[in-house]
Amino acid sequence: METLDHTKRTFTSEDLLITDAEKPVAVAGIMGGVNSEVLDDTTGILLESANFNMVNVRHTARRLKLRTDASARFERGLDPNLTWNASLLRAVQLILELCPNANIRCYEDEYPTKKNPVSISFSFDRIESTLGMPIPEATVSSVLSRLGFQPQISRRHGQRHRHSTNRSDVTMREDVIEEVARIVGYDQLPATLPIGETPVVERDAMFLLERAIRESIVGAGAYEGRSYVTVSESAQATWAGLTREAVTHHNVRLINPMNDEQPLLRTSLLPRLIDSVAENLKHEKSVRLFEIGHIFFGTTPDELPDEPSHLAIAFTGYREPFTRFAPQVRKMNAEHWRPIPGPFDVKGVLETALNRAGAHEIAYVAAQHPALHPGRTASVNHMGERIGTIGEVRPDLSKELGISDTRLVVAEIDLQALQALIGNEKQTISVDHFRR
Repeated sequence: METLDHTKRTFTSEDLLITDAEKPVAVAGIMGGVNSEVLDDTTGILLESANFNMVNVRHTARRLKLRTDASARFERGLDPNLTWNASLLRAVQLILELCPNANIRCYEDEYPTKKNPVSISFSFDRIESTLGMPIPEATVSSVLSRLGFQPQISRRHGQRHRHSTNRSDVTMREDVIEEVARIVGYDQLPATLPIGETPVVERDAMFLLERAIRESIVGAGAYEGRSYVTVSESAQATWAGLTREAVTHHNVRLINPMNDEQPLLRTSLLPRLIDSVAENLKHEKSVRLFEIGHIFFGTTPDELPDEPSHLAIAFTGYREPFTRFAPQVRKMNAEHWRPIPGPFDVKGVLETALNRAGAHEIAYVAAQHPALHPGRTASVNHMGERIGTIGEVRPDLSKELGISDTRLVVAEIDLQALQALIGNEKQTISVDHFRR
């Protein structure tokens, strides 16, 4: 249909149209059609005064990107009882004033569900208990009467308010009380301080564990990264099984991923973290990144996935000598740098962080993983239970990932499994009261 702005528009089954016996003539509550336009030779006019659902008008106007004076009014909600007296009869009056010889042929009124005035009853004392101040009955009666209400106030029987249908925003007693407070003046309401006891703050055990590990690794010279949660199928398969066996869970696939090449929710933090390491290595001689975040293990189709918190570390590049005689980074040349020797740098950082978090029984057992270098890979155990893996990435895989001429050492720890072994002790903090 072509509207009055001479734009052809298409509609859906959710849009409301005004039609004659053959075709649509207007978009309800928004704009008329060009076929209903008044021209110089127009002799007959059909007047329609109607009320439309404000939600439907708003959705249609937004979808069509067509905002008009009519839609701005209808989408806020109008009183349907204004349709006859305030709209149609007024239009007829103006037509007769401008064209006294005009003839009114007939009219039809369809109002299947009439909207009647609403009555709200409640105790008069409710006003004082809500606002915190007494207001005389005469003041309340005067305020509500001036606003178009029909108040009936009685200390014994409470009060009853009847208001017209044009106040669709007044639906409960608090709305009536708000109208009283608005006219009397919000500045008249007493200012009082809240009373009560300050609750004890409980720090979650996992939050404390993550904070301790984060502070320790940052103190060792690493930087924390944040990566997106989706990965490709190949990356998912490459890094599966670092903390749990790959056969114990299934992947979670997004129905509408942002990137079609990365449709899976990650089961390891390393794929995206290594991408960040490779990008940073283009500009830096040494890159030390870590990330603490959630991964996603699928359970059953009808249940949400398991989302344990994990820690991932990736070091690469060259190591700066820890001496106060070392030259500034900008003046350093190759002879002042030496490659990271292997997993022992990450092992030292990881062991220090885990010890600070309360894990004092860490052991390393030789292990194998398809993505890691044979003989330079170990599983990280605590109290005899496996909680993660540490190792050096195979040189050929490291080169495929964009990191060459240096070693790439990684580690991933299941913090949820570690927390279960350490214990779930929570820390409580009492907040001091303010003193006057």
